[in-house]
Amino acid sequence: MKSPEELLEFFKTQKIDIGRNREIVTTCGSGMTASVIYLALATIGKTENVHLYDGSWAEYGSKPARSDAES
Repeated sequence: MKSPEELLEFFKTQKIDIGRNREIVTTCGSGMTASVIYLALATIGKTENVHLYDGSWAEYGSKPARSDAES
């Protein structure tokens, strides 16, 4: 794991807004990278308004389509 300083610099250079009141949901295609990003955010102290989607886009996309009536 990178140091908190390295992680802060990475988020800054990638222009990722991790501001105090910013709502963040970590997601990814397979379910693995999202947890690493969540851990990186926790390492720099960003724990408020941070959520982990514990599935994956592959899993989400494999679900049958839902109509508005089923919502």
